[in-house]
Amino acid sequence: MIRLYFRALLFFVLFVLPTILRAQTAELFPYSAFVQMVVQHHPTAQQIRILAARAEQELRSERGQQFDPTLNSNLDFKQFNGRQYYNFFSTYLSVPTWWGVEIEAGYLLNQGYYLNDADKTPEGGHAYLGIKVPLLQGLVTNERRTLVEQARLLSSVSAQQIRTQLNELLYNATLQYWAWATAYQEVKIWEEALELGKIRLAATRTAFEQGDKPAIDTLESFANLIDRQMRLQDAQLYLLKEQTALDNFLWTPQLSPLQLAPNAAPDALPTSTGVDSARLSTLLGQVGAQHPDLQIYGLQIRHFELDQKLKRNKILPKLDLKYNFLANQHANFFPAGAGAFVENYKFGLKFSMPIFLRHSRAELELNKLKIQETRFKQQQKEQEIRNKIRNYFAEIATYEQQLALIEQNLRNYLFLLEAEQEKFRLGESSIFLLNSREMKVIETQQKRLSTLSKLAKAQASLSWAAALLGGE
Repeated sequence: MIRLYFRALLFFVLFVLPTILRAQTAELFPYSAFVQMVVQHHPTAQQIRILAARAEQELRSERGQQFDPTLNSNLDFKQFNGRQYYNFFSTYLSVPTWWGVEIEAGYLLNQGYYLNDADKTPEGGHAYLGIKVPLLQGLVTNERRTLVEQARLLSSVSAQQIRTQLNELLYNATLQYWAWATAYQEVKIWEEALELGKIRLAATRTAFEQGDKPAIDTLESFANLIDRQMRLQDAQLYLLKEQTALDNFLWTPQLSPLQLAPNAAPDALPTSTGVDSARLSTLLGQVGAQHPDLQIYGLQIRHFELDQKLKRNKILPKLDLKYNFLANQHANFFPAGAGAFVENYKFGLKFSMPIFLRHSRAELELNKLKIQETRFKQQQKEQEIRNKIRNYFAEIATYEQQLALIEQNLRNYLFLLEAEQEKFRLGESSIFLLNSREMKVIETQQKRLSTLSKLAKAQASLSWAAALLGGE
């Protein structure tokens, strides 16, 4: 009868009681809901989103600065001793284009007594339509186009930076969630141990009152109960600290801090990660093409390559052609037909070239060195990422093997505890040995919990190293 009692007691405390307690008091706060809340409401996540908006506006600003048409007007007037010396008036619209060609349309009106013949215009002024074309330097590429393309690259860099920062934020959040889950389960272990200690103390007292057990057994049970109460208090204090740390990641949409509900319960720590050699090969194969840190280096190289193309073009001499078609009657460009294009015009060529090209060639070589340096950094970073992935994979494999051994050992200790209870019933053991067997079970449960915690953190670290937490 006593043997059946101890078996029923052990089954109730280890398997039934935890389920009842969780069902009555706990409100599940799953990991998926936690991550979603962090991504949507955490201030750092909000700042990360600003990066994308800022990059878009910077690209828009650069496009406007380089390619927005400009309207210009100028008036220069001089009157002295009752005589109008001169009156220069000009207004024009300048339109830069992607190919380096500039289009200009304007109106000139010059009047006055002291004017050079070259500055004189018809009485009503005249309009002009002009074009400026770079024939050597600036023909294949130009500074305006390069700056806009580099601004577009910066927008892509910002997108990768968002992935990197979000990956880092979710990594820290994930580690804290599993730290909270570990502390929560530690409290449950000692709560169950305390309940078992209370039941054993009550049973020992009953046995003492009936004359079956000595009084020293009740003192031993009571001392054991006090010890478990102290351990539970330590575990509860540690849980409070982990809950407070988790609160740092909880925010409302209005950026007001939140606190975890007192009865909130985490997901169970995962017992398997689903990471095998095939998954490892896939992660290693995706590093070069998908990891944001490596993508940023690639975009930096592309930025320098655009510079290289521009600097190579700047070695060429400058030869600019400028042609202005002049209207001879205000803004009427074709009073006598299309032949006016070759009758009324202003034409010019401008040529310049440094003699030694030392500055341009030095800039070109410096830019080559920047490209080489960035490629070396990219290769080193890729190797570091691959090694981190391999190391975390090895950790996961080791913890999974340890977990299997610990679970086997836990079953063994439970069997030994049951055997010790039978010996205690027969009078061949003591309450001290029984408590010692029980503590071995508790210690093994703690080892199992610690290994599960390490396994969850290693899995989070693997996802962080492969930059999967910020989105693939």
